[in-house]
Amino acid sequence: METFLERILGDPGLQVRLREITDRREFVAVCLAISAELGLALDETELQQAMQAGRRAWLERHLL
Repeated sequence: METFLERILGDPGLQVRLREITDRREFVAVCLAISAELGLALDETELQQAMQAGRRAWLERHLL
């Protein structure tokens, strides 16, 4: 997961591509496709857990 995030953060084009997605299922599918294109082993459960942790961290920073 960390390598995937590093690659996304290092590529503004991928960031734009992901930011444009509004549907959660599509976002997950695109992330999995990108990870495969990059030759990275990312699984849907790992991605869902990372997304949930990110939401929780955002809520803690902004609402608590």
